[in-house]
Order: sequence, then C-alpha cells, then structure tokens
Amino acid sequence: MHIDITDIKLVPGVDPIGRVAFYDNRIFRLIPAESTGVVNDFINSELFNELQQNDYIPKTWISDLEVDGYAMVLEHEKLPNSQPHHWTFQMYKDAAVLLHTIQNLCQKHGYELKDGHPNNILFKDGKPCFIDFGSFQKQSFSTDWSAYNEFVLTMFLPLLLWSKGETNIARRIIDRDFFPITLLPMQQATDSNIIRSWLKNFIKYKYSFLGKDIKTGVNLIWLSNIVNAIVRKIRAKNNNYKIIKHSISFRKISIDKINNLTYSDVDNNIVTTDILKAKRIAHEIVATEDNYSSLLDLDAIPEFVEVYSKEAQHLSLTLVNTNHNIAQKLNDEIKTRKIHSNVMWFNPIYPLQPINEFKSDIVICTDVIHYYNHGGTPLELIINGIKQYAKKEIIIGCKKTNTDFIIAILTNNKVRNTRMLEKCAYSGVACGGGATCCISKRYNRYYQMQTKLK
Repeated sequence: MHIDITDIKLVPGVDPIGRVAFYDNRIFRLIPAESTGVVNDFINSELFNELQQNDYIPKTWISDLEVDGYAMVLEHEKLPNSQPHHWTFQMYKDAAVLLHTIQNLCQKHGYELKDGHPNNILFKDGKPCFIDFGSFQKQSFSTDWSAYNEFVLTMFLPLLLWSKGETNIARRIIDRDFFPITLLPMQQATDSNIIRSWLKNFIKYKYSFLGKDIKTGVNLIWLSNIVNAIVRKIRAKNNNYKIIKHSISFRKISIDKINNLTYSDVDNNIVTTDILKAKRIAHEIVATEDNYSSLLDLDAIPEFVEVYSKEAQHLSLTLVNTNHNIAQKLNDEIKTRKIHSNVMWFNPIYPLQPINEFKSDIVICTDVIHYYNHGGTPLELIINGIKQYAKKEIIIGCKKTNTDFIIAILTNNKVRNTRMLEKCAYSGVACGGGATCCISKRYNRYYQMQTKLK
C-alpha cells in the first residue's frame, strides 16, 4: 500500500535508523535504504526476540506500507502516552530496572543502549516498555556502557533523593527534563559539589600525580586544586597547568541496589474503597446512548479498575490521582489484571503538560471537593480545569460522608443528576437533584455560559 509522504505526520528529529511517523492512528518507523542492513540485523537477532518475548519493547513488525524516499517501514504497537513527571516512585524505579535489564541483555548479545534516560519509556498494562529502536547499537570496543553516567544522573539520582525524603529536589530534576544534567556551559554535572555529595557513596575518584594513577573513593579535589595553584604560582606556569589531574566516574550500580530503594508518601495514606460508586458510574457510562471511545478518570481509585475492566472494556482508559500512594495502587492493579490502561500521578487542574494529549470523550471526577477544593480553590476554576480535558461529557461528583451527588455536563450545556440523594453534599438537607438542586441553581447559569465543549 503506497502512502504519500504528505499524508504522514512525521515526528521531529531523525536518528540513524529512520524517522518515527503517525498515520491513521498508527505508529511507524520509516527506514532509509542505507539503514536497512542495520535494521534487518537487529530485528533478526536473538536480542530482538528476547526483548519482544519479555515485552521489554513494543510489538514490532515489517509493514506493507510504502513511502517515497524510504526503503522499509516498520510498524510499532501503539502505547498510551506517558511522561516521567507523571510517574510514581515505583513506576520510575520499574523504568530504571528495565533500562538496566535491557542494557545487560544488550551486552550479552553484542549491543548497547546509547541512551540511559527515561524519555524513551512508556507504560503498557502497568509495566515499563522501551520504545526507541534508534537507541540500540552495536557495542563498541569498550565493554563499559557509554550512557552509564546519563543513567546514574537521570534515573538513579532522582530515585536516591526520592527515597531519602528529598521529594521536591527529585521531582524538580524530573520535571525540568534535565537530560543530561548540565549546570553551566562546559561544566559537567559531576563538577557540582552538591551532586557529588548526593552521590558520594557511588563515585570513584581517579588522580594522576607525576605519571602515577591513584584510585580512591575519597574526594580530594579541593586538595589537588590547592596544590596545582601553589605549583603554578611558584613555577610561573600558565593557569591551565596541573601537576595533579583528576577524573570522576560512577561505581557500578546493580539492579538489587535500585530495587532496595523504597518510598512511601506518609502524608497520603488515605485510600477509599467506594466500590458501589464505581459500579454506579460505570453503569451510567455503559447505559448511555453516546458512543464513547475514551475515558479519563481524574480521581480514580484502585477499586474502580476491576469495574472498568468488566464494564468499560471498549474504552481507552486513563486513570489519574493526585495522591501518590493511590496512584501507585492503581498501577499495581493495572499490572495485576493486565488491563490496557494508563496511570498518571499529577494535579490535572495545574498540569505540566499540554492538555490535548489527555483529552477524552468522557471525563470523570467523582469527588471534586475532597480532591481539588480542599485548599479553597474556587469551584469555577476546578470546573474549567476539568472541562478542558473533555470532548463530549463530564461527570462530576461531590461527596460528603456517606452521601454522593453526581451531575454531568453534556454537550448541550444542560446539567442533569444521575443519582437521587437523601442529603445534599452542600446543603446537608434532603434533595432530589435536578434543576432544583442548590448546585444546579448556583452554577447552571455559569455552565450554560462557559462549559460548551469543543
């Protein structure tokens, strides 16, 4: 099947084995003629088979598409989009273990990964999956991993800080996309005393004095700088003269060392178990006449996963929670049940990423007040924040003790209730919902003016 290059959406950037492209909601890699030999060697290798069998990489096959200017087209299994700053600690750790494991396999088969950062990883059924075929290359003469320093600085360092309770620093490293970490022009990350102090137990120092190499785990850079300055002063040497030279490298970090790192957000240990609410919501979705294909739950809980897996199998699911521990339990459930879903840990009202990547036909937030209004955020701002993710419909819930009030904003901007209440979550009195509800009366005009879904 021949496809015109103008009909394909090319992803910016080119690596030695081609370009990534999207067509008809599918993902391809376009291979130029000069790279077909390398690609054929790789996809026919034992390494490739082992990676596929273990689901370490997406399912990949040679496509029957033909594109002008390219000799071969590969098609990859399409995975849900995910970014490192939306992962929980355990997800980040799983990603680090995967990179380490793949590199070990590569070395066994004469290959190596040229990238050691997390941006080439997505999650499939709760497990990390390495997506960049351009990162696999034949191993050089050295048996050392060329991307090892990058791995330590972008994978191990954030996990180490996170495990020590330095969550803010770890998250800033991840959020700011420091790949690789650089501080100033011509300065390496290991030139930073702060970074060296964080990784002090994993650094090897090498000094060269009068032609003799000395290896040690002790940081004597300050002493070598003093000696070099004195020598330059006495002998009137230029400013670049060094009688003592030093270099820094990282000790080998095993998978066990990574697995031994632990973290639990003790301030976020509240886990709800409202399975009945999940069933009611799932029933509403399944019973509706609208043809939904995607669902985004902005305050999902682990108990929802079972319900969604049974009653909403036809939907593309994205599950979000602002509570770290709940988000992790969500991902554990996805892994256990092998459900094709995406889990993210972030605040959707103040996202770090473009909204369009997460837009879904239906957006659910079943407990608005508990999750997003406890800090005094105006309800209008919350509704606007939720609305931006929706293509067709929003279901919003307000919960107080054992009562629920759920309303849905439809594309025609009308507010409807989906559940009769004994007590309203806001007024505390008996309420039948609908247009007479205090929430509807207070906000219906606002909805009609501002909640048209595009």
